[in-house]
Amino acid sequence: MRLLTFLFILSGLLLQVDLDAQGTARDLKNKFTSTSSNMKQNKNKTKNKAQSMAGNIRPDNIESPVVKEAFADIESGDYSDAESQLLTFAESDADAAYGLAILHYMDDEYEEAIALLQVARDLDPELTDALYLLGLIYSEQGDYDEAETAFIELLEQEPLHVDAWYELGFIYYDAGFTEDAEQCLAIIMEIDPNYQFNSYED
Repeated sequence: MRLLTFLFILSGLLLQVDLDAQGTARDLKNKFTSTSSNMKQNKNKTKNKAQSMAGNIRPDNIESPVVKEAFADIESGDYSDAESQLLTFAESDADAAYGLAILHYMDDEYEEAIALLQVARDLDPELTDALYLLGLIYSEQGDYDEAETAFIELLEQEPLHVDAWYELGFIYYDAGFTEDAEQCLAIIMEIDPNYQFNSYED
């Protein structure tokens, strides 16, 4: 009985964090469009792409065995095999288009990656991994308007996505919205007190 009560209380707490995070994502929306017509930052720091993508490479439910194998190749660093497998399916499979976008992202081919992410989103609007990568790309390009839009849209669908909260907090911090960045960090600590992140100041 105690275990059942504990699980009930725990599920209530997780639901509350989920609802709080979702509400906060809505409240933070349009931070950049409300302050300037087109917020662009000059980025002089490059991120470690593998670190930015950590835990966000493989979609949860890949249906095609070939596409699943291609993601295993990406994770092992065998990009050429992955690319040849993904090219076959990229126009009809959201996961394949997303995987190909990852490869272009890794090669700093941002426009190609963005185009493929749009294809992936058209094929599967609920593919939050595509939104995460889209947000990363726009953030790295210094286009914080578009990065914010992608991360907020992702967080409205998946409010417990701590990496998206971190990246949203980073762009707020970098743009001088310190209170909003702190709010993002507070949400991260609510969701996962053991979350490993780099300081925004690094």
